[in-house]
Amino acid sequence: MSENEDEEHPAKTTEIEGKQGKPIFIVHVPKGRAIDILYLIRQRARVLNLPIYSAFVLDKHPDLVYVEADDFYSVAQAIAYFRYARAYESPISPLEYEELMRSLEEILKQSKELEEKKQIEFQVGQIVRIIRGPFKDRQARIVSVSKSKLFLDLMGGATLIIEVKPEDVEPVSE
Repeated sequence: MSENEDEEHPAKTTEIEGKQGKPIFIVHVPKGRAIDILYLIRQRARVLNLPIYSAFVLDKHPDLVYVEADDFYSVAQAIAYFRYARAYESPISPLEYEELMRSLEEILKQSKELEEKKQIEFQVGQIVRIIRGPFKDRQARIVSVSKSKLFLDLMGGATLIIEVKPEDVEPVSE
């Protein structure tokens, strides 16, 4: 979009500390339906060519969907006929915008930390300690490794093989 087009159709913007962004509208949905409405918003934005730039849900408020769009009418069209969904006409205030940005920055920071966390590679024959579940604090030997599971022998005399997730064990340093 060129600058001339922006002047002809000025969109409301949220201005915080000199930064400008599109207004963010809140849509209240029934519990457990946020993902459904995100898909609906995405599809209708594509099909109807609506000026919707993003939509997201925060873990802190699972029944609220935040929609970044040019205007309320676009949001209303995107959620039309979705049972019990209600969009608030006015965009969020600058204070709410600031708090939302802080929450998003915190989430991004946490996700970067998780990515940076070194993935522990497990090998057959390695001794591990179980840190969660019914066999917590027991040591076991890895018998088999797959992408999402480890098969462990509890080494208790008789062969007892259990299945655990990789995040439920830690390597034993020798």
